[in-house]
Amino acid sequence: MSQRHAVTILGTCRAGTEPRRPISLLDISEDGCRFFEQHSRLSVGQPVSITIQQIGPFDAIVAWKDDALVGVRFTKPIYGPVFDHIRNQLDNPEWRPDPA
Repeated sequence: MSQRHAVTILGTCRAGTEPRRPISLLDISEDGCRFFEQHSRLSVGQPVSITIQQIGPFDAIVAWKDDALVGVRFTKPIYGPVFDHIRNQLDNPEWRPDPA
C-alpha cells in the first residue's frame, strides 16, 4: 500500500450516469483517496469516477464511508509523474485548518 499525503484539492465525483458532484480531497495516494462530499449518497462497493481539478477521470470503488467522508480505491494506480503533479502542483495547503 502506498503512502497517503494530506492535500486540499477540489475535484468531482460521478457515480454511474448521475451528474458530477463537487468533492474536497483530504488525502491521496497512488492507490486511492479520501474526500468530503456534502450530503453523500455513495455506498461501499459502488463504482465511481473521480476527477482531480482537470485531471482524470480516475475509476475507483468506494472502500468505506462515514457520513460525508468517503474513501475510494483507484482501479489502477495513478501513474507516478501524474501523482507527483497532483500532489505538488494542485494542493492548496492554505485551505487546510491548522493542526490542533
